[in-house]
Amino acid sequence: MSFYRNNIASNMRRTKSIQNKLNEDEKTVHHHVTKRRKRRCKKSKSINDLMDLKELCKEVDRIAILERREPDMATDKRRTVKKRSRSGNASRSLLDISAIHIPDQDRKILNSMRRKREERQYGEDLAHRVNVFWEQMREEEKRLTNEQKQKWQDFITAKRNVENGVKHLRLDELRLAFENNQRQLEEHMIQKDIKVNELKQQIGDRKLFENALKQDTEFRKQKIASDNNLYEQMNTLHHKKRLHDINLLKQKKVDEIRNKKLQISQERIMSSNRMEELRHAVQLERIQARHDDTIRRKFDECQAKERKAFQNHLDKMSTRMRELANKSLQREQHMGQVHRVARELEDGMQRWQDRIMLMQYEQLRRAKENAALYTDNKKLRAEIENKRRILEHSAKIQRVKEAERERLCNIKKEIEEEEKKIRRIKQKKDLEIQMGRKLALSTAELRKEIRRSTELDLFTQR
Repeated sequence: MSFYRNNIASNMRRTKSIQNKLNEDEKTVHHHVTKRRKRRCKKSKSINDLMDLKELCKEVDRIAILERREPDMATDKRRTVKKRSRSGNASRSLLDISAIHIPDQDRKILNSMRRKREERQYGEDLAHRVNVFWEQMREEEKRLTNEQKQKWQDFITAKRNVENGVKHLRLDELRLAFENNQRQLEEHMIQKDIKVNELKQQIGDRKLFENALKQDTEFRKQKIASDNNLYEQMNTLHHKKRLHDINLLKQKKVDEIRNKKLQISQERIMSSNRMEELRHAVQLERIQARHDDTIRRKFDECQAKERKAFQNHLDKMSTRMRELANKSLQREQHMGQVHRVARELEDGMQRWQDRIMLMQYEQLRRAKENAALYTDNKKLRAEIENKRRILEHSAKIQRVKEAERERLCNIKKEIEEEEKKIRRIKQKKDLEIQMGRKLALSTAELRKEIRRSTELDLFTQR
């Protein structure tokens, strides 16, 4: 539409320039003629402009007719026109009659003939100028149409180049982001393996320390018990010897007392041994419970970390799939690579889980199997969800392609219609130009015939 508007504006400018030049010619030729009101050219289509040009041509013809009828007062001031005779003799012109005595009737006839010749010359010049203007207008219009087409083609090529560059940049950004994410995942997995190995080493060191501490405590307890027994025995022997040295007569009483003391000491030792055994058993139970709690807590922490890592992995995979599904049409080419990476990550996670499960105790095997089944179900669900999303993405891409194809078809149809309109308008313009030229030629021929007939009549009357 802007192309048509530019053409219309250029045509309007040309018509205005032609009208101004015609008005200037009228001013130079007819000083006594009243000024006509300038005709304002409204903004219209090219066909209306051509109609205005036709009206201008008619107005020119009307002015020429008025010039014939009105007396020309300024002809005496102009330079006289000389005409050579056909015989070749250098005689005076028929129109230069200032020095010859001629009757008034003949003078009027000669003046009218001179005026008609000037009018004919003026009409021919005017027709020539109009034809030149028509040719210039046509060439200018062709040049403008070619320039507009070239600008439009350059704009389309530049736009396509820019779009291709933007698409290539987006693809490069996606490729770099995918490589960075893959590298970060690999580094994260390596760090996780390092942390797991460190935790395993810490658990092993702690177990060794606890076993050594337990053995040390048991050895100390046994040593204390043996020392107590030896001390009690030494005390009893010393007491027996002293009693035997003091009073041999009281041997029976001493024996009884000794027996009683032995019984008491034995009971005391047995009670102390029993208390130590109970304390030792309680401590063993506490240590065992603490050990079981620590093992259970560590296992729960490992399971929680494993679930969290797997959940994070699933979240990252889901977000990555959504992002890749919304980017571009080349997503289908990278799907195989993404699935392969996802399977490798899942296999790595499975191997990591298997290594962790092998290092646990036998009593937690059932819980690990349940956890493995749960993770397998989660993986299957995630794969099913990914496949569903891939199918939805392919369907959406197909719909977008169809819509784009329909839009391109509509644009092509509109362009063809516009081109047809342009061709029709050009044909109309050419026809109108041809009609104007034919009219100009016919009017010029009629004028020539009229002039010839009038000249013949004048010569015959003379």
